[in-house]
Amino acid sequence: MSEDGEAAESLAALTRFLVGDATMHDTLTRVAELAVKAVPPAAFAGLSMLVEDRVQTAVFTDPTSPEIDQAQYDAGDGPCLAAFRSGVVTEIPSTVTDGPWPEFRRAAAAHGILSTLSLPMVVEDRAVFDCGDVRTPAELARDMLARAPESIRRLFAAE
Repeated sequence: MSEDGEAAESLAALTRFLVGDATMHDTLTRVAELAVKAVPPAAFAGLSMLVEDRVQTAVFTDPTSPEIDQAQYDAGDGPCLAAFRSGVVTEIPSTVTDGPWPEFRRAAAAHGILSTLSLPMVVEDRAVFDCGDVRTPAELARDMLARAPESIRRLFAAE
């Protein structure tokens, strides 16, 4: 299957999943799993969120993810935190070269992760990774879909 086909399949599965009766944790776990499938080079994914007044990797597809992310939480800055704060996709093309977030780069490289991509979840024009957002998964999906480009909405409508 082509990369576009896999991405479309993942988005369709996400649509079906988000409109079900799953818990928020189950929904976010599935989002992480589908992200790995939709981005073929991805080894794993984790979702950083505010839990009990501190940022942590609360959902992940591999136990290495929170170990790596802890470096950015300890430093108070890193690619996931930057993506959240700016609402912009943050990429590290190579963790073995000098650049922003040296603590995170070292931790990622030490675990064999050579590049990263951090994507903010944007709802109502703000990045969110806050468990205090008490919308149901279906409401969150509708909000996200309403702001998606037309080509993405067509993929969802096909399901």
